[in-house]
Amino acid sequence: MSGVKILHIAQDEKFINGAHYLFEQAFPGKNTFVIIKPPADPPIRFLSNALVASARFELRSKSSVARLVESSSHYTITVLHGMNKFNINVFSESPYKNNFIGIVHGAEIYNSGLLQNVLMGEKSKLLYQDTTQRYTVYERLKDIYRIFKYRNYQPLNEVDLTQVLYQLNIFGSLPGMNYEEYIDRELYNPFVQRLPFTYYPIEHIIKDDSLKISGDNILLGNSASATNNHLEAFDLLSEYQLGDRKIVAPLSYGCPRYAKEIESEGRKQFGDRFIPLTSFLPIDEYNQCMSSCGIVIMNHYRPQAVGNIIAALYMGSKVFLNDTSIYQYFTDLGCHIYSIKKDLRGTKKALTLLSDKEVAHNRTILKNNLGTSSLVDGMRESVDKIFDLKGTNSKREAIL
Repeated sequence: MSGVKILHIAQDEKFINGAHYLFEQAFPGKNTFVIIKPPADPPIRFLSNALVASARFELRSKSSVARLVESSSHYTITVLHGMNKFNINVFSESPYKNNFIGIVHGAEIYNSGLLQNVLMGEKSKLLYQDTTQRYTVYERLKDIYRIFKYRNYQPLNEVDLTQVLYQLNIFGSLPGMNYEEYIDRELYNPFVQRLPFTYYPIEHIIKDDSLKISGDNILLGNSASATNNHLEAFDLLSEYQLGDRKIVAPLSYGCPRYAKEIESEGRKQFGDRFIPLTSFLPIDEYNQCMSSCGIVIMNHYRPQAVGNIIAALYMGSKVFLNDTSIYQYFTDLGCHIYSIKKDLRGTKKALTLLSDKEVAHNRTILKNNLGTSSLVDGMRESVDKIFDLKGTNSKREAIL
């Protein structure tokens, strides 16, 4: 694999640090990260110092799309981190489509109108409509300002996401984590190949292996997004006598108006026991906070919060999920993991913590399947097979 060169196109997102870590472990010195920033060129918020020091930065524009299309022709592989508008423009304009790996983050599918399933309960849906449709005077002024400031900015081309999803031949995902579960089967490329990948290798998200659950608080959701279905979860928790247990709700990421409404309703129902996390915390501080939560409830109706779920299971939390493919993935691995529908229905036993034996069992499974060594071996093997790096008939038409 000495000739492999990998171009990554990403944005300033917290989980991109995990991609940088894992790809550098698998292909050291072979990765170039290009971070696409909004036209306003805001400061970097989430990327690690190591990634900032080595990455290239581009402002989102038609000209930067053209530069990335040209750059990608000089790489063995181009990894699109997310199927956002910029990335699908690059893919659409590239003549080397077999060189691309697409990693679907979820929101680009779930917000596209392609879904056949419902992502929110009735209460959360009403709150979502109220918080997203409300348009303040301040926001109107900001929009007017943007129109004036970026009047010379050329918007990106409109690209049909469904065509991109069908044309992409390679997707990076955990086994069983397939975007086609949620969209019309006619959009699914029947010849798609899978690169085993996650943004959350154990050693990256848990820096202190001795960190374990030390309390019986409840972690609820992962963001200020209505797809967490906080209000429906509040109804479930109201069936329990929680005593001194606190309900910790991360709300620093997502819609600020939605976060305020959830904070208000949480305080109303649970008083001082409701603890909203409204400021972004570095991963080590966040893990310390999580360590007080022996119970974790992720009331999403689609795969979401994968990193939080992995970290919670590894530290020893009892995790409750809806019956999505991520629940099935961990069930198939043999983890002790629980169904909201079946197991979180008012029984006293539901909120008892995992035993030491059950915690050790989950840890062993996660290390074996989501540890760096296992993921790196799987990535190397798959990249070699998919791109035929050792063969004479490479599947790409660029320089190796």
